[in-house]
This record gives sequence, structure tokens and C-alpha cells, in this order.
Amino acid sequence: MLTTTDDLKAKANAAYSKKDWREAVRLFAEVVEHEQDGPAKATVLAKRSAAYVKLEDYSSALADAELAVEADPSAALAQVRIAEAALKLKEFEKAEKAYVHAGELATDTSSRKRYKEAVKSVQRAARHEATTQEKSAPPPSSAASGSSTARKANRRSAPRARGTRPSISASLPSRTDHDFTVTSETWRDRLIHSMTNDGFQYQPEGGIGVALAAWNQCELGLQHLHRTVYMVPAGLHVDLFNPDCLTMFCDCILSTELGFHLSPSPNPGDLPTLTKLRKLIEAEADKGDFCKYLTDSKWTPQQIVQDLNKRIPGEGRQLIRRFTASLINGRIIGGFFCHYAKKPKQAVVSYRLALDVLEEGNRQWAHESQGTRGNVFSPTVVRGVKVVLMKALMRGHQQAKTDEERRDFPLDEIEELADSLLEDELPESYYTRQAAIFRTGFQLLPRWEAYAGLAYASAYRAEEPFRNQQPGVPVIVNLELARQANDWYDAAASAMPFDWHQKRDILWAGLRLRLLTGGSTIKEVRERAAEAKRVDDFATRFFGPLPAKHEPRDFVDLQAQACEQWLRTASPHHSPNSILKPIPRIHCPPGFDSSTVLTKEFWEAPHMEGEVGLIDATMAR
Repeated sequence: MLTTTDDLKAKANAAYSKKDWREAVRLFAEVVEHEQDGPAKATVLAKRSAAYVKLEDYSSALADAELAVEADPSAALAQVRIAEAALKLKEFEKAEKAYVHAGELATDTSSRKRYKEAVKSVQRAARHEATTQEKSAPPPSSAASGSSTARKANRRSAPRARGTRPSISASLPSRTDHDFTVTSETWRDRLIHSMTNDGFQYQPEGGIGVALAAWNQCELGLQHLHRTVYMVPAGLHVDLFNPDCLTMFCDCILSTELGFHLSPSPNPGDLPTLTKLRKLIEAEADKGDFCKYLTDSKWTPQQIVQDLNKRIPGEGRQLIRRFTASLINGRIIGGFFCHYAKKPKQAVVSYRLALDVLEEGNRQWAHESQGTRGNVFSPTVVRGVKVVLMKALMRGHQQAKTDEERRDFPLDEIEELADSLLEDELPESYYTRQAAIFRTGFQLLPRWEAYAGLAYASAYRAEEPFRNQQPGVPVIVNLELARQANDWYDAAASAMPFDWHQKRDILWAGLRLRLLTGGSTIKEVRERAAEAKRVDDFATRFFGPLPAKHEPRDFVDLQAQACEQWLRTASPHHSPNSILKPIPRIHCPPGFDSSTVLTKEFWEAPHMEGEVGLIDATMAR
């Protein structure tokens, strides 16, 4: 009796279902010989590719997947099989492209979302591999022999887990590093005083409203902490996995660091509050058996979630849910403390791990409801962690003194996080039954922080000519990038409430770059400077003054004075509507006459459009 193709296919599928991978491969090979190119053949090849993966024959799996694409270029599953095999072979770029292509071919929203998450998973695997390569890399003289895949992964725009993971203890400062205990007047005290004595009223949905909400969340966290960790005659008592304690602190941190504060325990003879917080995080990590995830960088986010998943049958979903929440919350708090301990690199690593586990958990547990996974996996938390990670990268980049140090805080990653915040905004229905402050904190705040991140990255790139400047040679910013940054600064400032404490920083930085770019009228500069000063004065009232030396503000003040002086000596046909040229910067050696280079030809060059010529002159070192 002849065996038909359908019979072979049924036997092959049966072997596949029984996980008899070798028999499945053998039978699928016979089916392939009888199939013509098309969807049916592509499906068979895709299944044989999956069987090869199970047999750990990844090269054959990749070959079959590529044949499946040839048989049916429209098959999303074939692209998925390419990605799976390529990932096993550590061909991360190929895996990512295949998942992207699968998303383009997918016909339903659920699959597209799943493949998009898979792209992120590949990126996490790539950067983990890159980190491993870095740690085992030969000295620079022979570095060219390293893996090209690792080098490409290092240049990726995806977040890179560079540096070692901070230990649990190192994530929390000692009292000598930063106490956080309230011992003097705070911004909140000044606000209450102004409300009580001056009749001041703040907008509940504004920036001060967000800061007060964060303060109140921290207060709730402190109440839970003092009830959870306390001294008894036998020693320290710790109630583990209180679902609210660490969560409240994280809610505060993910809103604004302005709200974070520590108050002493009301219990006589109790431990310092910071010590209690450290003890709680350490005890939960020990009891939940997830110290290994935090101290050993060989644990990738995928492996962490997979390991937690394997523990569910024995320990129960509810317990694993609490372990996972504690792991993530501990990294958020640890990242926050690393920043204040002046360890920006460790802060970034801690926040990255929190974000990676969040995204990987949402991917691997996508079949579960939000309630089953836990509130820590909510989109508001994911977006909040992206914001604090992005801001930590910006701080580290600003504080870095060398290009080598700045590589730990890549601009590409800042931009990727900002883009994802703008692309993945929560639907309007999410806010319909929430208080107005909820919209400000979880929709508008991530938006304006994303704009600010894009502005920072574009502005830094725009000023590249300044960093390679020779004495006596006038240079201007990259006008195209500077104009792009100006748009981002304007978008950030427009999205921020008037009373947001960092709005003044955005206004001063944006106006400084706008002056360097040119194209504004003197009148516009006056108006923007007046607005920045008005916002600054308001913020100073509650949050204190900016540093005495504040480069963006000082530059604006100096150039605004130069504009007024220019007007006083200009010809009659000039007015406040006269347009500024881009402002060149020049480092002048002692005795140097800048007029020898700031010539008529320089000022009348095509890119120097405008009427008002100002300069930014400094003494060359």
C-alpha cells in the first residue's frame, strides 16, 4: 500500500506532537520531497526547523527556516523560525531583522505585539553577550580579533547592560553617603507656609500636585516600613513581602525624586530608617532566593523570568508574584540610591535590570492577566522605569568627563527610550475614571521627559564642533541638529506645567541653544528670557535657587545684554524685530585679534543668515 503525502504529514505531525524530534525530522524530510513551493511546504519546513532547534542542531534549523521563506515569502512563521535559530547561534542582528519582518507580515494585532516584544528580547540577549565579550576581551592591541557580532551589538541603539550589577548592599548608601532624613525646611514646608500665610493655591493637576502626590506615597511607604521592620527583644523582626511597602517608595521615585524623604521611626530605640529599608530589601532577596539574579551577571533577564516560571509549580503563583515584585522594586530603589551615592553607572545598570525583567516578564507571561502577573507589570510602572533610566543616562552623560566615560551612557539609548515613551502612550480610556493628577503623572510627565531626552541628545550632537575647536578659529553649532533640538526643547516646555520644578532648566537650556542657532528676533529673545526668569523665580520660591554659576542662564543673560547694546548702537532701520545670526564661539589666545577671523566674509556666509552678529568669546587655555 502506497503512503500518501497526507499520511506522511500526519505521521510527522504525530511525532512532532509526541516530541519525538528525530522521527519528526526524518518524516518531515520525506514530506518536503513531495511538496511544491507554497504555504504548505513552508509550514513543513518551519516545523522541521523547530524540531532541529529541539535537537540543538541550530545550523540545520536556520537552513530550513530560510528554505521556508523561499517557499512562501509571506509566511510570518518562517521568519520566526529564522529568528529562533539565529538567536541560538548568537546571530543577533539576523534574529532581530527576522522578528521585525515577522511583525510586518503578521495579520493580527496580538502577533505583531508579540513579535515586537521578541525584538526587545533579542536586543537584551545581544547586549548581554556584548557585556560578556567585554569582560573576556583581550587587551586593546589584539581587540580586532573579537566577535563582529559582539561589536555590532555594542553599537546598537538598544540599552546595553555595561558594567557589573551593583550588589544589594552597594545599591543602598550608608548614612555617611546620603541620609535622606528630613532635618531642615523642605520645599513642602515652604509650600504649606505660603498656603497658610499668603493664601497661595496650587493647581491639583500641576507640577506641585505631582510632587505632593509623590511625597504622600513616600509617607505611606514609611508607615509600612516602620510596621514591617522593627526591633524586638530577640533582635530585628522583619515581615516579608508586604505588597505595599517597597511599592509605595517606587511609586514616589517613578513620579519625582522631589517626593522622596525619610523620617525617623516613631519607635524608641529603633534602627535608622535607611538601615531598615536596606534590611528589608536584603531579607526579601534572601528569602525569595533571587540574590543570585542580582549578583551574578550571567543571569540574563530571559533566564531570570524562566527560572521564576519554573518555580511556580512548587512555590505557587502568588509567592512568585511577590518575589518578582520585590526583585523589581528593589532594583528601582537601588538605582535611585546609586544615583545619590554618585555612582551613575551602577544606577543605570540597576534601572536597566528592572526594565529588562519587566519587559521580559510581560513577554513570557503575556498569556496571564494583569492581576495574575501583579501591578508591578502595569504599563505605568514600565513607563516610569523607562523615564528614570533615561534620566539616569542623561545625568551620567552630563557628568562624564571623557568620551570613554560617556560610552557608558549612550545617546542612542536615551533616544530609544524617549521614542518608546512617545510611541507607547496609554490609550485615552485609561484615564477616563482617574483623577486629573493621574493623567499628569502617567501621561504628560513621561511625554515631557521624552521630549527633554530627545532635546538633550540632539543638542549634544549639535555642539560637536565646539568640542573639536582650535584656538582662534570661530565655529558654530550644527544648525540642522540644533534646530531639531530647539523643537524638542519647545515641545518639552510646552508639555510641562508652569509649576514643574525642572521647567526652568528646560527653558534656559532651550534659549541658550536657540541663541547659538540664530534665527530668532531680539524681541523673541526678550520674551523667552522673561518667561524663563518668571518660571525660575517661581521655582526658587519653593525649590530653592539654581546654582550661582548656571551656564545656560548665564549665557542667556550675557547675550541678552549684548542684544540690547547692539540695538543702542545699530543704524535706525534696525529694531527689536531684527534677526540674530548664529552665534560663533571662538577661543582667543592672549593678544589675539578676533576681527582677523570674524571678517565680513565670515558674517556674510550663506549659513550666517540674519542681521545681528553676536559672539561667544572665551580665553583659550
